[in-house]
Amino acid sequence: MNRNADMKRIAYIPARGGSKGIPGKNIHPLLGRPLISYTIAAALESQCFERVFVSTDSDEIADIARGCGAWVPFLRDKKFAQDTTLIMDTIMDDMRRLREIDEVFDTFCLLQPTSPLRSADDIRAAVELCERYSEGVVGISPVHEHPLLMRTMSSDGRLNRIMSIPTFARRQDMPAVYRVNGTIYCLPSVQLQPGTVLADVPRGIVMPEEYGVDIDDIDDFARAEKILRNRQENGHA
Repeated sequence: MNRNADMKRIAYIPARGGSKGIPGKNIHPLLGRPLISYTIAAALESQCFERVFVSTDSDEIADIARGCGAWVPFLRDKKFAQDTTLIMDTIMDDMRRLREIDEVFDTFCLLQPTSPLRSADDIRAAVELCERYSEGVVGISPVHEHPLLMRTMSSDGRLNRIMSIPTFARRQDMPAVYRVNGTIYCLPSVQLQPGTVLADVPRGIVMPEEYGVDIDDIDDFARAEKILRNRQENGHA
């Protein structure tokens, strides 16, 4: 990408120590490497960022992240590392603390460590689109089960359509639909405000469905490992 010399960027990787499903999930091995290492590596390979910052309350995660090349100047306040903590509350506190040490950024890019399959190219594309239009960008993947045939149901059993397009529309006439896949959230830092919903931004970059694997349990680890092995066998690792 063509870097704007006046722009300063941060990759923000949130990785708290607690996890109900899989203890230590963010550093659990994925093909022999800590899960978080894949996200750190992609951010570094993109060469987009002045800082690849890991936000964690865990000394162990901090040490592993630093070993992978990330920047961890402080540990997250424990009150922002609870199961009920909203991600924007954590982000706002971390950015405040960064400003206190004179670390100020024009572009903010959230990369979840539980999405290990995004590529450096995906990150570069998101940052470029964000800066071209000064608008937020999210990673999206195609949805194959079209919401045209989906309904919500009220308590009295009444069905409510999700889309206003006539149900008899031919499949080939249906507009393509996508889901926010959780891999990349990029926006101008000035747009980070309390209550910001990172998924509700105006632009997206389309990524293959498999890139959107979000690791929550052991089955997700197995799925990610299968995809990574296939990439290695095909020379794409």
